[in-house]
Amino acid sequence: MEISLLKTVRNKAIFSFALMSALSLGAMAQTVTIVPTGTVAKPNLIPEKNGVTFSINPVAFGSCMNNLSYSWAIVNAAKDTVLKSTAAEPRFFFDKLGSYTVSLTVKTLPGGSCTANITKTATSTIMVGKDGGPGGVPKPTMFSANDLGTMISAYAVDNKGVVFSGPYEYFDPFPADNAITAALSMDDIGNFFYLPTFMNGSTPVNKQGVVEVWAVDKNGDHAPVVVASFDMNGSKTTELGLYRMGLDQKGNAWILAGDGTSIYAATFKTNGTKVIKNQDIEAFPIPLVNGSASDFQSGDLAFDNNGNMYVLAGSSTGVNIYTMSTNTASPVLTKKWKVTDAAGKPFGLAVTGTVFDGEGNMYFSALDGIYFIDKDAVSAVTATAIVTKVNENFGLMDLATSQFPAAWTQPVGVLLPVNLTRFSGAANGKKVQLNWAVTANEIGDHFEIEQSTNGRNFVTRGVVMTSEKQGDESYTFTDEATTTENVYYRLKVVSKDEVAVYSNVLSFRSQNNAVAKLNLLQNPVSGSLNFNYTATENTTADVTIYAFNGIKIQTLKQNLQKGNNSIRMALNSLQGTGIYLLEVKEGNSSTTVKFVKQ
Repeated sequence: MEISLLKTVRNKAIFSFALMSALSLGAMAQTVTIVPTGTVAKPNLIPEKNGVTFSINPVAFGSCMNNLSYSWAIVNAAKDTVLKSTAAEPRFFFDKLGSYTVSLTVKTLPGGSCTANITKTATSTIMVGKDGGPGGVPKPTMFSANDLGTMISAYAVDNKGVVFSGPYEYFDPFPADNAITAALSMDDIGNFFYLPTFMNGSTPVNKQGVVEVWAVDKNGDHAPVVVASFDMNGSKTTELGLYRMGLDQKGNAWILAGDGTSIYAATFKTNGTKVIKNQDIEAFPIPLVNGSASDFQSGDLAFDNNGNMYVLAGSSTGVNIYTMSTNTASPVLTKKWKVTDAAGKPFGLAVTGTVFDGEGNMYFSALDGIYFIDKDAVSAVTATAIVTKVNENFGLMDLATSQFPAAWTQPVGVLLPVNLTRFSGAANGKKVQLNWAVTANEIGDHFEIEQSTNGRNFVTRGVVMTSEKQGDESYTFTDEATTTENVYYRLKVVSKDEVAVYSNVLSFRSQNNAVAKLNLLQNPVSGSLNFNYTATENTTADVTIYAFNGIKIQTLKQNLQKGNNSIRMALNSLQGTGIYLLEVKEGNSSTTVKFVKQ
């Protein structure tokens, strides 16, 4: 899945954004960013006798991204021009010490869908130093598969989210050009392991679940060796996607792959570049707790020093972090954190690689660069991990390192509360009936039903203990409503280890004081839409959101009970701000209201 997406990006064919083609290109900043990036004050460090391939992110040119001409020049400290190139991604081998200035002029070539006349420029500074030793370029601590997985590059990073050396080319993972890699990992002494995707021209070859594992020594000095070949999904012929691999601190390799509905795992003990016997490889499906296989559309995995796996799983709804202890006979992947920025906005790009540094901070790669999660920005209370961007780079496929830190702040074995998938209710006369549904019911302890007459101060009205059922479960609670005009309810969801979270708040209006059949509880809205609807009978309604031009954006079926119903609708499909219409259709009756999405 992910390989085909990134391949299309590198071929500069996926981005035909209408937004880009419509913007005022002449008003854009007339610069681009060269990768690797360096300035005079902070040059990009690389060791001598290493090659670097330079590139830019062409997305800034919108519909002209396929119609570009390049003029590159590399000048050394003596002002000698050592390279001139018109290639889109030129490569230069730096065999002498000193400072180099890389400059680029890129122009559009009008034609086809490109009608703009744009010229952009950029510079980058490279400092070539001695390899290692006092005052030299530090030894690399992180590696990436980039440029469609045909080259492994090296970096040095610190423990504060700073990339201060690299990328520079380290070794070619394949002696032939019929394969690429998007799954790179290392053992504790630095040997490399990776999974090929075989190509027939530009088309990936369907291997029907068969996996090959390649290995090369830690310096990449010798030809790679196929150390394992096995079938991950047995008799099934469906091609698996999102192959990802990681090694723990004891040299145990773990591979995850998915088909959209199931996640499969394989594990074996590595022995450098020696071949693994098939009888020493275990392959089996992995159960999920508090999550779904649909989360795994992009991602990668890394290990701490206790054999605990951390998996970044990206999908159209964002990026989540799962954990799994490998020191058990029945491993289970459990969703623990959602990756967000400092403002709480979900991270929305495909994730391609993940590693830890020695302190337990996480780096991961996405389509446009390298991102950083400080271990102190991981919260067990909010179940979020805050991310910041630390390096520009385009087209990275995976990351690897041989560092295995201590576990994150939330220890393995601590479970988040039950995942609440629905909380709704209806008022009928003097009674309010609340209904909710959960997944991972087995990790919950109880639910506390809280009521308020002002929406701020809540008191407990009842407690419902979780049932013994595994997986999905539904619950109901009926309460005597107050005689006030408005009454509010929320759930306190408590896990077996006493971690608690709260649901959204439901609001009910006395039927004697109801002024409309459909009432928004807030306007403008952001992440979700909360509203009340008064039904004339027990029925099912079609709830639909339309753009202001009449295009249907999102819809759901909602069970209604006679009386006042409080409904919450996640706005997953509303990507932009603007004015939208909410319609509730009950039989032949239709009610609409306008709202603003922030």
